[in-house]
Amino acid sequence: MTKHHKLIVLAMCLGTFIVMLDTTIMNIALPSIQNQFSVTLSDLSLPLNAYTILFASLTIPLGKLANILGKKCCLFKGLYNY
Repeated sequence: MTKHHKLIVLAMCLGTFIVMLDTTIMNIALPSIQNQFSVTLSDLSLPLNAYTILFASLTIPLGKLANILGKKCCLFKGLYNY
C-alpha cells in the first residue's frame, strides 16, 4: 500500500469516526433539547434517526463511487503527479 492509499484510508476512517461521534453526542443531548423545546422524545429522535439511516445507507455506495473514480475526480489534484 502506497503512502497516498494510507492517507485516503486514514481520511475515510476519520470521517466515519466523526459522524459516529456526532451521532453519539446528539443522543446524549436529546433529553436537554427535549426539555428546551417542550417536545416528545419520539418527535425529537426522528431527525437523528433520519441522519443515521442516511449516513449508513450512503456509506457503501459512496465508497464504491470513490473506488471507481479514484484519483481522477479528486479535489486535491496537486498532491498527485499525472
